[in-house]
Amino acid sequence: MTISAYKAVKGIGKEISEDSYHVDSENGIFIVADGMYGDGLGKTASQTAVQVIATLLQTVTYESSLVGSYYEDAFILERIKEAFEKANEKVLELKALGTTVVLAYVLGDKVFVAHAGDSRAYLVRENNIEQLTEDHSLIAAAIKMGDITVEEARKSPHKDILTRALGRMNHHHDIKAINWQEGDAFLLTTDGLTEVLNNNEIKNTIVSCNDMQVVCDRLVEAAKSKEAEDDITMIVFRVG
Repeated sequence: MTISAYKAVKGIGKEISEDSYHVDSENGIFIVADGMYGDGLGKTASQTAVQVIATLLQTVTYESSLVGSYYEDAFILERIKEAFEKANEKVLELKALGTTVVLAYVLGDKVFVAHAGDSRAYLVRENNIEQLTEDHSLIAAAIKMGDITVEEARKSPHKDILTRALGRMNHHHDIKAINWQEGDAFLLTTDGLTEVLNNNEIKNTIVSCNDMQVVCDRLVEAAKSKEAEDDITMIVFRVG
């Protein structure tokens, strides 16, 4: 069983948010996407990617319930790959700049996490936080090489340049499977949140309250207190 909550707020001065999300606690499908701003198609791109991935994974969940057991990991990983490939094709057809996507798919005793771009997934277990995704961006690569610090990266004019995203030829996603434990909390979020809050601030907010909606509200308020300007969309869920 999963208990989930979500929050989506528009960036300062923007007419619409380019973010999209999908929350399906019953089938364990959670998706957040951040369409790229500037071509007028950001919202359409993120909505398209979310809808395609959610629809295909709902089919997998339904089929697994018919046979009374869950498929092997290799089968699930292949289905997620197919969902991302199909979503990429649909976004390419839009001729949009593209969209990030981060997925958490709860099936059996595992949570499958996949992403392309810089929208992130986190796991909070007991009093520890783990960033499950690695940003596909020029800045993330520079941090990894030691060329720039995390704090310097927050102020860099190049922080929004992605090396991978859906709707591009270089769209390849990363994927992993995590065995969940009772009480684990997962966070999916666009970069509007992580540009202003560090991992420790996120962790402290999540462990301070068992009400997922209150957690979402507090994270947004904390981001606003630090003058967050971008769209913020997040999903928080607990497993077990």
